[in-house]
Amino acid sequence: MDQVIGWFLEYGYWILIGGLFLEFLFLPFPGATVMTVAGILSHQGQLDYFVCILLAVIGASFGMLVSYMIGARVGYPFFERYGSKFFMGEKRRRSMQKWFDRFGTKVVFISFFIPGIRHFTGYFSGIVRLKPKMFLLYTVGGSLTWAFSYVSLGYFFGQRWREILYFIQIFILPAGLTALCIFLIYYMIKRWYQR
Repeated sequence: MDQVIGWFLEYGYWILIGGLFLEFLFLPFPGATVMTVAGILSHQGQLDYFVCILLAVIGASFGMLVSYMIGARVGYPFFERYGSKFFMGEKRRRSMQKWFDRFGTKVVFISFFIPGIRHFTGYFSGIVRLKPKMFLLYTVGGSLTWAFSYVSLGYFFGQRWREILYFIQIFILPAGLTALCIFLIYYMIKRWYQR
């Protein structure tokens, strides 16, 4: 917590834009924690609540967009050439394409709340050529919901910040992985019944 507050003292609001942008390029950055601390500092009057949400949305959305463009330009040709060496042969790429065509936009929106998954979503969306307009719509919607949730968590429960950070670290990751497992089980059962 002290380190994140130090980042805000040194870089101000730029930590929200720059840090969240870098997080979506798969660089290690504690985005959820930083947004929660931004909410706590907003509660204390040191930052503006709405500016924090806006800048977090901008940083996350641009990071997702850049990773999408990298996936679209570099990813697909790379996997066409070397995919079989990485268990991503033509059959698996077609399967992934169908999966994203069917659930892609929902995956983009939900992925913001699943640590580890949100970092890959932009790349995979670009690789499978998810429609750019739909990708952008669900990216902005997902980042807005994500930023609003975490900044508000810090803002409204600002006095209890230690409990909030404990909650984020202990419960959010398992909850996200559980949601992903439920989604995958649902998908597999639905696919099995369609045969």
